[in-house]
Amino acid sequence: MRPSSSVGRRLWLGAWALACQASLSTSVLACSTVMLGPADAPLVAYSYDLAQTGAGLVVVNGRGGERQSIMEGNPARWAASNGSVTFNQFGPGMPAAGMNEHGLFVSLMWNEDVRYEEAADGPVVNELEFIQRLLDTSATVGDALASIDHVAIKGHVPIHYFVSDAAGKTASLTPSPRGVVVRTGAEMPVPAKTNTTYGDLIDHLARLDGDGGRAPTADAGERSSLDRFVVAAEAARNTADRAVISDAFNVLAKVETPETRWQIVFDPTARTIRFQTVTAEGPRLIDLTALDFACRPARLALTIDHAPGQALAPLSKDDHTAMLADILPVFFHATGLGLDVAEGMADAQRASTICP
Repeated sequence: MRPSSSVGRRLWLGAWALACQASLSTSVLACSTVMLGPADAPLVAYSYDLAQTGAGLVVVNGRGGERQSIMEGNPARWAASNGSVTFNQFGPGMPAAGMNEHGLFVSLMWNEDVRYEEAADGPVVNELEFIQRLLDTSATVGDALASIDHVAIKGHVPIHYFVSDAAGKTASLTPSPRGVVVRTGAEMPVPAKTNTTYGDLIDHLARLDGDGGRAPTADAGERSSLDRFVVAAEAARNTADRAVISDAFNVLAKVETPETRWQIVFDPTARTIRFQTVTAEGPRLIDLTALDFACRPARLALTIDHAPGQALAPLSKDDHTAMLADILPVFFHATGLGLDVAEGMADAQRASTICP
């Protein structure tokens, strides 16, 4: 049975409710993304910062199947043409960041100024499914931009997106009441994004330049969204001719906050991902060129803080449910959703992919 019933939507609304409330009160979802290096050899550095928990999955998403949103009403359906690797906190199909086999990268960042369409016409996805759909259906930034008008985002927490590809193209996508606002090319002069609307980030950088410098205004670990953007912009400028993996992890260290949980470096040219977490030594390496992207009802996955040498394996229903059972209690005081809904949420996510 397809997961278009209200259970999928109810579970999704609940799971994100704490992130919304916590971020509004303590600014804990302080994520950063920056592309380093020249267009023919870019690297993308991403920091996921959520104080409550760093638990999650590294998920291999196969190609060749059909996916459907878990949202009720008019859930979007699409063919998954590309394999990808994603980093997910709320189960398969709902990533925070990921890269596909063509080198297309998408990440999310909190932005309190985001507002979604009130009455979305046509097929809908939620704000995390939007990321998976872009990875499933697009090979380049151009492909991604051509596809965004085909679905509407029924979002419940304010996030915006950074998109890039193996040719060094980047785009800023920001949901608005009139649809997704796109900035790319000359309208995106700095290949970075934090937790502030992109135009405001650029305005802040211009003011600093006008004052004669770009020095951050706070110590590392205490930097605001604007401060972190300045750091990221400076790193992008300094590595415009060449960037190596250590450069990417160095800039992630500079934008680190007390809430940082995942630090991930994506190489869209080599199709590799390196990541480290606050709970496990790293960085770990994932080589997309060595993965089997066959469509599977149970996706290949690892816990993000897995032991060294642990192999990717099909995510069983029991493990899937157990993972959600670990996550949901963290959010219980805001959502009222506990262990009793973990199995239903796992069922909805597992049913969202149909293989031939």
